Amino acid sequence: MRHCFRTTTGQELITNFASYTPIDDAIATAYQDSTGSGPADLDGCRYHLFFSENYQTSRWNKAVIENMLEMANGEQQKYHLDGDLNINVHRAIMWDFIKQAQCSWSAYNVCLTNEGRAETQGQARICTDGYRECRSNDTHLNSCKHQACF
Repeated sequence: MRHCFRTTTGQELITNFASYTPIDDAIATAYQDSTGSGPADLDGCRYHLFFSENYQTSRWNKAVIENMLEMANGEQQKYHLDGDLNINVHRAIMWDFIKQAQCSWSAYNVCLTNEGRAETQGQARICTDGYRECRSNDTHLNSCKHQACF
């Protein structure tokens, strides 16, 4: 399942979607309102995810998940892999992958600064990377304290 998700999205890691370009809001909204084509109908969009507001309930992502599950099922049969999980378990796994990917992608989005101006993509990346490094150091320090107590 993980291999299928990474292959279809073109990303090496589920937790590193900083360079991913999701489907445009207008396209996903048109599909949501039944006024536009879906992922299977647009060239190159069969596995293209939607990450904006309400991505968890979007009709677009539900269709993409079904496309991914179809591919995963084909891979399972192709390589004669055993596994008899319920389809709802497979969907839940894919939704979890999407949530992780969206969190990674949104971490590098441009935000408003305290002064009210939009930060650049580079500033957003520096801020996010700094936060991750600080969090990693805090976790390491906390782990060392825990080990010293026992």
